[in-house]
Amino acid sequence: MEAHANAKKPWTMKFKGQIENDFLFGTLLAKDVLPFAIKQYSLVVLPIRITQDEKTKMIDSDEALATGFTKAYDWFKLAEETWDKYRNKDDYTIYQRLNYDSLLTKQPVKTHYYVLYNQSGKNLSAAVLDTTRINDINGIPIQGFVVDSKCYWYATESLEEAHYLVGILNSNVVNNSIKPLQTHGLKGERDIHRRPFEACNIPTYNSENIVHKKISNIAIECHDLLSLYSTKMKGLTGKMRTESREIVVEKLHKLNELVEELLKKNPMKMKRKKGDDAQISLF
Repeated sequence: MEAHANAKKPWTMKFKGQIENDFLFGTLLAKDVLPFAIKQYSLVVLPIRITQDEKTKMIDSDEALATGFTKAYDWFKLAEETWDKYRNKDDYTIYQRLNYDSLLTKQPVKTHYYVLYNQSGKNLSAAVLDTTRINDINGIPIQGFVVDSKCYWYATESLEEAHYLVGILNSNVVNNSIKPLQTHGLKGERDIHRRPFEACNIPTYNSENIVHKKISNIAIECHDLLSLYSTKMKGLTGKMRTESREIVVEKLHKLNELVEELLKKNPMKMKRKKGDDAQISLF
């Protein structure tokens, strides 16, 4: 439903049919990432299989049929024919487009925890997704979790590390630091991308570091509190994100102090100017 609502012509068609559970996955749309919490999950059909070594592999309609997935064959065949009908002559195949730059098959769909934040928008919002708690979407079993193309992600097996990073990303310190680097539109700043890691030298999580543990613990407290409200929130995404911050405002004050202390001890070794294409890794 969300994909159809945001689609542009000619991609406003709807498909209806049945498909095996083997091709059903969960995802989190960028608009549903609130500070410290998640609004809702979405169900998605994808032409991928999880291999025995937990790698992700794309398959087409012919391979689906050859492996006995007749319903998936019908679904994928219709998708292929529709794509070929409307795509530009020299455009990618539907599978090349879905897996552009291997961004789909590179994802560790069986990881325990994801840190997710919005790719674009005026302000940064980050949340932890615990895949160990997501076995179905609205009662429909899923094979794993895939990240929306409008989200940036970091996968980890440590819940404490995940909340540590989310706590830093949701701080006013980091949000204010990216402002000079953001592009501007009619409504102000937009596009976040990798700027949090270009503007701030965020240290790798150390469970023995007291400041790191405090940041992680406060972020967990924010998550636990907002989880009571997030699924009930309504309105535009910006409004819900502002409301989320207001609910945990006292905890945010403490978090901002800790993050400021942390980043002052770890200044950037290289100042990035707007428009500079320097490559800086996450950690």
